[in-house]
Amino acid sequence: MDHYPSRAAQALVLLHDREMRGFLEVWRQAEAANVCLPATSNPHYQSLEHLLWHVLNSSGQYLVRMCAHLGLPDPQPEAVPGIEDLQSQAGAYLERLLRW
Repeated sequence: MDHYPSRAAQALVLLHDREMRGFLEVWRQAEAANVCLPATSNPHYQSLEHLLWHVLNSSGQYLVRMCAHLGLPDPQPEAVPGIEDLQSQAGAYLERLLRW
């Protein structure tokens, strides 16, 4: 972890990692409990799967912006799996995303 240009950047990476892993765990608990989100016209909150897609996509975009601000190459995260495959692929996708 000492390859970051500053301890602040390192702290942001560690915080992002911890919070994304925590989010996925809470999402899995909500999915197992059949939690239904309130009705909304926002497409990112139409279902738990849409919420998960939105958060994973935002996480990848956060990494892109962080790298740009640090003068690092664009990590070019792969596309988030489609809604129909997301539940089974979310953990593996997140692991790949957080390895940058």
